[in-house]
Amino acid sequence: MILKEALGQGHYWITFIFLAALAVIFIGMARIFISMTYGRVSIEENIPQGSRQGKFFWRTLVPGVFFVLAVWMGMYFPSWFSSALEAAAKGLRGV
Repeated sequence: MILKEALGQGHYWITFIFLAALAVIFIGMARIFISMTYGRVSIEENIPQGSRQGKFFWRTLVPGVFFVLAVWMGMYFPSWFSSALEAAAKGLRGV
C-alpha cells in the first residue's frame, strides 16, 4: 500500500529509495536464514560446476522470487486474497 500511494502521488525517488532499502533488508535477512539452513560454503571445496549452479539457484534466485512477491503484494493486493484473510480473521474471532 505504501508503494501504491507513493507511485500514485508521483514520488518516484522516494519509491526507489524505499524499494532499495527493502531490497537491502530482504537480502540481509535471506542471507542469515539461508546460511542457517544450508550452512556456510567453503570456496576451497572441490565441488563440480553443475552443483555450484544448483546452489546459486537456491541461494540467489529463490530469495529473489520472494522479494518480487513481497513487492508485488505491496503494490497490488488481490480482492480474493483480502476476502480470504477477512474470512480467516472472522473464523479466529468466532464471529
